[in-house]
Amino acid sequence: MLTRRENEILACTAIGLSAKEIADHLCRSEFTVLKTISNVKAKVGLQKSTELAASYWIERLGCGLTFSELKKQILASIMSICLIFSCLNFDASRRTGRGYRLIVARRHRIEFIEDIAAA
Repeated sequence: MLTRRENEILACTAIGLSAKEIADHLCRSEFTVLKTISNVKAKVGLQKSTELAASYWIERLGCGLTFSELKKQILASIMSICLIFSCLNFDASRRTGRGYRLIVARRHRIEFIEDIAAA
């Protein structure tokens, strides 16, 4: 899919070298390196250099996932953690009168939804 030169430039980008440093290392112009990076992004279907570097390292590690699958798993994990913390924070609000009413109201909605699902 990628040419040998594109793979070299991708590897240098993933290491964190700038376009000028890559150009000096490979004896190419900076414009050529930038254009090649742009072509690689278009071929891979990514827009950001950080995503490009991450996808390179994911493929190198050989964990069996594509970059988009890994992004989805990370996002799901972060959302789960946020949900857990919001529930903990919500339960902590029982001490206030208003917070307790909110918990009771939410519990009734949950029970109502469970009753509908059981029917």
